[in-house]
Amino acid sequence: VIIMKIAIFHPEFAFAGGAERMTFEQIRYFKKIGWEVDCFTAFIDRENCYPDKIGEYEIHQILPGALNRIIPHQVMVVLATLCFALAFPAYCLLHSTYYNFFFGSNQAAPWWAFFASKMFKKPFAVYLNYPARLKGPLMVVDKFIVKQANTCFADGKFARLMCEKTYGRKFINCPGGVDGGKFSRKIWEARWRDPYILITNRHFPAKRIDYGIKILKSLDTGHMPPVTLKITGAQTKYTQTLKKLVKKYELGNRVKFLDLIADKDLKTLYRGALVYLYTAPSEDFGLGILEAMACGVPPVAWNNAGPKYIVENGKTGFLAKPGDLDNFTDKVKKLLVSRRMNFKMALAAHVYSGEYPWDAHARILEHNIKGEIHSLV
Repeated sequence: VIIMKIAIFHPEFAFAGGAERMTFEQIRYFKKIGWEVDCFTAFIDRENCYPDKIGEYEIHQILPGALNRIIPHQVMVVLATLCFALAFPAYCLLHSTYYNFFFGSNQAAPWWAFFASKMFKKPFAVYLNYPARLKGPLMVVDKFIVKQANTCFADGKFARLMCEKTYGRKFINCPGGVDGGKFSRKIWEARWRDPYILITNRHFPAKRIDYGIKILKSLDTGHMPPVTLKITGAQTKYTQTLKKLVKKYELGNRVKFLDLIADKDLKTLYRGALVYLYTAPSEDFGLGILEAMACGVPPVAWNNAGPKYIVENGKTGFLAKPGDLDNFTDKVKKLLVSRRMNFKMALAAHVYSGEYPWDAHARILEHNIKGEIHSLV
């Protein structure tokens, strides 16, 4: 009998993002099946990264946590990489522990998994949601490391295609998952009493939340009930830009910034939305889309990158022509004007989300990791 003890490396827990949520689910599943799991990272922000959940998981910083107060999280990732060859073996020696598999999820964690694999002569796997955005010698090193991995996984079909093209090796399709959500005709009907559309992306310029505000402005017509736009997420400098746009368009309290939302409250928020807006132009996967669909909320996203592999256009939601904000707005209008269409897509989205349970994601990892371990026995 092989006692499975795995070290999961994840670069940082600085935001409430899909990659962080995925790591939690991996830890939960592996422990459920009896594996011993330790998670290592360069940076932890317990106030902004799922504050209601992160305490359930024992996560170790590679460098002292006191450095978090004076060093930005991006720099901590670089420092952890530079110091890893000393810091990680020191941890293992101090705690008299060993691992028989290393798992590096998202940059720069594959580098750490590679170093640990070479130091302890154990196999390692890589999980990526997108190829590294590196240039020159660093990209050469990254490609070398990824090619050395025993197994490589990608977060969905789009990520797999991009990673295989970049790294020139096979990646296993292993998309993220979603918890089952509640949906019924009664829940759907209640949405029309206080109609709102929803965005749950992090507040970064690349997410283009400003599109959502512009769309709301375009919905000011007499052909539909007035709706509000609710936006979740910790506020950043970009949030101030969004608030200025709200003021410019004189939308007042029709745009509500809700800050970080606890996981249980987020599900309630999803259940009340009429339409989910996924405004990021180029997203590797789109976990928020699945979360909305699980609660029976039809999404509208761009017909590009990861979302086009999740949303079945015209059935489980709408895919808009890339870069055409008028087209995106028209899709949202259709779902607000036609209740029949809204309900039909909401039901189809809810059913479809059942194809993405978190345990299915973890079972793909489990099967392949076991295969690598047993091949070396």
